[in-house]
Parts: sequence; C-alpha cells; structure tokens
Amino acid sequence: MQPSVSVVVPSYNHARFLRQRIDSILGQTRQDFELLLLDDASTDGSAAIVDAYAGDPRVRVEHNPTNSGSPFPQWNRGARLARGAYLWFAESDDWAEPRFLERLVPVLERHPAVGLVHCQFRVVDEDGRALRDPAGWWDDLDAARWRRDFVAPGRDELRFLGDWNVISNASAVLLRRSVFLEAGGADESFRLAADWLLWIRMLTLADVGFVAEPLTSWRWHPGTVRERAARDGSEQRDVARALAAFAAATGRRVRAVEAVYHRRKAAHAIAGRDAAAARRHALASLVRAPADLRVWTTALRALALSLR
Repeated sequence: MQPSVSVVVPSYNHARFLRQRIDSILGQTRQDFELLLLDDASTDGSAAIVDAYAGDPRVRVEHNPTNSGSPFPQWNRGARLARGAYLWFAESDDWAEPRFLERLVPVLERHPAVGLVHCQFRVVDEDGRALRDPAGWWDDLDAARWRRDFVAPGRDELRFLGDWNVISNASAVLLRRSVFLEAGGADESFRLAADWLLWIRMLTLADVGFVAEPLTSWRWHPGTVRERAARDGSEQRDVARALAAFAAATGRRVRAVEAVYHRRKAAHAIAGRDAAAARRHALASLVRAPADLRVWTTALRALALSLR
C-alpha cells in the first residue's frame, strides 16, 4: 500500500535515545506511513540499533559511509527516497506522542493549500524531564495565537519568523512534500538554521496549520547540533543568513530585522533567566537599533537580571 507519510529519521550518535524515538513512530495510532532510518556514519552503536528494525515491513534502513556534518543533507536524501505525499523529519533524539500523525495528517488532507502543519511541543532535558510549559513557548509574541488550532495564510505565520524561528522544533512539523520540493528543499550549506530558511520559503508559497496540543518532546542536551553550533560560531552565521532571507521575503531592511530578532531573543532569555544570553542579545540589538526605546528597555531588564 502506498504510504501517505514518509517519516525520515536522520540519526547520528544518538544511541541513547534512538529506540524511544523509533518506537514512538512505530506506535502511532495512524499507521499509513513508511519509516526511513538514515544513519549518518554513527560511531556509538546507533547503526546496530537501526539495523535491528530492518525486518519491519514499514522500515527502510540506509547507512552513510561518511558523516554529512548536519541533518539537512539527510532531509534531502530522505525526501528523494520518500514515497509519501507528506514528510515528517523526526529528529533522532526527540520522541512523539502516539496521536501525532492522527492529529496532523488530517490538516493537510482537508486543506490542500496548507504546506506545513506544526504543533505544540514539550521541551525536555536529556533525561526526559520537562523544562517549560508547552503552551507558553510563544507567549512573548502572542499570548493567544498558539493556544488554539488554526489554519491561516502562510504570510500570517511568516511575519513572526523575523522575531525568531517560531516553528522551533522540526520534529513537530509535518510537510507537504510537493511544497518542500518547490521551496528548494533544505539548504545543505547551513549547519543549524536550514529549517528556519525552509519555513520562510514554504510560507511564501503555501498556508500553515497548527495543532494546539503538545504531541512531541524536544530534547535539549549538550550533544545537539544546536549546542555545537553555538560553541563554534556557525549558529550566528546561519541565523544572519536566515534573517537576510526573511528580510528579502518581506521587503524589510536586514538591520532592522536583526534588531527585532535580538531584542526578542533577549526577552526570551530573560524569561528563562539566562543572564548571559540576555546580555549577548540585548547588546546585539542595541548595536543595530540604538534609538529604539524598546531595545533600551530590554537591555535594562537584561542588566537587572545579571545583577541579581
């Protein structure tokens, strides 16, 4: 039977988390999917774990001879191998609730103009302990918008993507493969923010859906690409490129977009009581918009947090 969903799991050195991730996919209440397990030259035993699932008729296993350096080449590879109309890039250290596909697939089925649908998610630590309220993730942007289900024009969501990557957890997104391909797929020159750039491109082409239920868990831990990119500086480069793409898509000035992004990130860091990140982003916003009163207000809040 032709699957409606192709689930792509790009896996690199996540042996500790991999069985939970795979089992959470295979245990979905909606079963019309294929599962593509793409091991990216892991060295920690992950390859043996994915091979153990190869006998399941829903599963295809592929091994890269060399590591690709980020998940995004694996996204494109998975899209080329996919047979389904919809794509789910399920990161190998996250996991999903059983009703993820049951809740998200119908949005794409009922609304042909929707190119992607995403949902609320839990942020958890490496041991699976919750770190924050799922429904409150977007409250400093709009306290009501992401607390209800909706289908909306893509540009309604696009306007928030200059503040930060509001479609934050890639594992919480289901995409229409035709729109993914029309948008050019994932930019493999990015190490971190190719998903952000992809959402920007897709939302200029298609509408967006949202399900206000936390149906995935996004694991934060020191071994993520996000953490490594923050340490080696590639995060800043990729974010700047994503913001430039947003500015081009919306006709705004890049420097103004960057100022808003850093002010929002500073406010987010203040809410999370991360004094170092609050200071860093507040300073970046001041450099770009020194005459903006909102920037100064956020900077003073960041300073106050540092002095506590």
